[in-house]
Amino acid sequence: MTKNIKNIGIFFIILLILFTSFITIVNGKNNLNNDNFQNVEKITNNTLFQPTENLNPKQDVSEINDITKNYWAVLIGLNDYPGDINDLPYSINEITSFQKTLLNTRNWKQSNIKIITDNDATNSSFINAIKWLDENEDSNDLSIFYFAGHGSRNSNGHEYIKLYDAQITDEELDKQLDNLEGKVIVILDSCKSGGFIEELHQNKRVILTACSKEELAYQDHNLQSGIFGYFLNISLDKLAKSAEMAFLFTYPLCVYYSKKISEQYHANFTFHPTKDDSNIGLSKIITWRKFLPISSGFLTYFKIKSSESKIWIL
Repeated sequence: MTKNIKNIGIFFIILLILFTSFITIVNGKNNLNNDNFQNVEKITNNTLFQPTENLNPKQDVSEINDITKNYWAVLIGLNDYPGDINDLPYSINEITSFQKTLLNTRNWKQSNIKIITDNDATNSSFINAIKWLDENEDSNDLSIFYFAGHGSRNSNGHEYIKLYDAQITDEELDKQLDNLEGKVIVILDSCKSGGFIEELHQNKRVILTACSKEELAYQDHNLQSGIFGYFLNISLDKLAKSAEMAFLFTYPLCVYYSKKISEQYHANFTFHPTKDDSNIGLSKIITWRKFLPISSGFLTYFKIKSSESKIWIL
């Protein structure tokens, strides 16, 4: 009887913390210039989020023990474009941070992650990378294609991501990904990226984009990353295991952060991440993560380094 009462008490505490965190974000009472981004801190400091996915070590045993299931990723980030006008500061930092999150698990291997950056991120490298995925993955596997860099829309009305020497349209990306048999998660941190969803929509695919088809996406000096990529990575690293649940946390954090930046600079920097999910159930990117209690440094802080930040348009 005592044990049941204790369990009921814990359940209501979790509900109270969830409700309090939600209200805090919606009200937006904290100032962006504070040393700690307090609204985000309230969520990430809540260790009760973490145990819900990690307390039961048998929860994901089917995936962990399934030796036929493998995880693959192609991560492309461009800081340096031809010339000096279009250069970006944090694309590579964004994808390497994401790589670190993947490798901090049991189901990802360094050999299964291909990173392509700057002048290596050519059209031929892109095609070869997808070919590499195709040659290695099978219908039981999960693959990630992640791009951080410039994007826009061409005169024919098709969105594209900009490589070092080429533009990859939504049609071309869809054509290349058609060769993959397993689940595919597409992550695009670029302007107009929401426009890719219409072409990429397909069974066994999850598409996460930084913004809608009419919006711009941004990199931020405070975060040393694309804003969308930063909060997606933190959500996956600390709060969620699946693409769908990571997006659930990422969306409100991005919207809130972009609105606060807009208020600070008296300009419109708001954007709205988008998701398209054609899978049944959750698409787990991480099947196991070591639980770090408070005493072991689980707390994560979002430091705002300066009130005079700088924004780059993707």
